[in-house]
Amino acid sequence: MEVIKQTNPGLTPLWNRFGCRLGVLQWMGQDFTSVRLNPVQYIHISDKLIASGEIGPQLQEWKPSSAPSIFREAFSLMGREDLQGTQVGQIIDGKVTFWPAVRDTTFTYSMFWFGANTNDGHYLGGDRYCQIRYNPNPEVKIYEIKAVYLYRIWRK
Repeated sequence: MEVIKQTNPGLTPLWNRFGCRLGVLQWMGQDFTSVRLNPVQYIHISDKLIASGEIGPQLQEWKPSSAPSIFREAFSLMGREDLQGTQVGQIIDGKVTFWPAVRDTTFTYSMFWFGANTNDGHYLGGDRYCQIRYNPNPEVKIYEIKAVYLYRIWRK
């Protein structure tokens, strides 16, 4: 079964417009576990994170702690509480930066932020080799990489 796209009719219009970043993080968890989430679960995760203040009501504003919270919620729905994930670094203007608190700088997934025909850009998911493997909305026209964010998933 394929991972759903942000254009899935079972998702809300808000998801259809702004769900690419959140969708890419959920794709990472699904790719790692081979467990698939449905649209109701996607909406449950975003509603819970909005209610807790982890992400803004438009799915765009994020706290630094958002990635671990998103992974935790997704893994919980997958029945995989033995896993966790977080952002470990980024690549911007050719410079790789790992967060000081990160002890293990190996990363399992990458997220590309592209300039696009939308005001806020578009996010795509990639593997540990920074090869694009998931596009939550292929209809969006992308034109330049603005940044690459590095994520790690591991067993607790």
